[in-house]
Amino acid sequence: MFSSKKGVSPLVATILLIAFAIALGAVVMSYGSAYYGSKQVGAVVTSPIEQCANVVLRVYEIAGKQQACHGGEGKNGFINFMLDNQGTVDIEEMLVTIIGARGSEEFKLNPFIGQGTLFDKRDRTTNYNFDKNGIIVKMQFRPYIRSVGKTQVCTDKQVLVENIEHC
Repeated sequence: MFSSKKGVSPLVATILLIAFAIALGAVVMSYGSAYYGSKQVGAVVTSPIEQCANVVLRVYEIAGKQQACHGGEGKNGFINFMLDNQGTVDIEEMLVTIIGARGSEEFKLNPFIGQGTLFDKRDRTTNYNFDKNGIIVKMQFRPYIRSVGKTQVCTDKQVLVENIEHC
């Protein structure tokens, strides 16, 4: 009854199985490379915590003296400072907190401090009210970086300056 039907030869069956396996492998590899390739194109995208680890911000020193000081009197007080970005990440913004004996002031600066560059803010334009807040006790600088399209504060990389002298 089945003697008139012919089957596929073993050679053709083997070739068809190999072709099917290659096609299936190519499909799986294309999906895999699209997933992993998007995560590894160019520079490796890291988390904000990993990027903050690369922030190294310092108050610049000249002849061993930190470049942070205050001047003026009353409502016409000011602060001057120089910051050095020694890290491998650009700093987009800076949150500056000036802590006085009676109060504090906080403001955001938008300096772009590129990797390995200085930010010189010794122009007497950063105001401080001595009448309201008293003598300056500390200054604190908190860097912000750009991570995954938005700015992110790196609180663990803040710089604290004490014993601020008169300019």
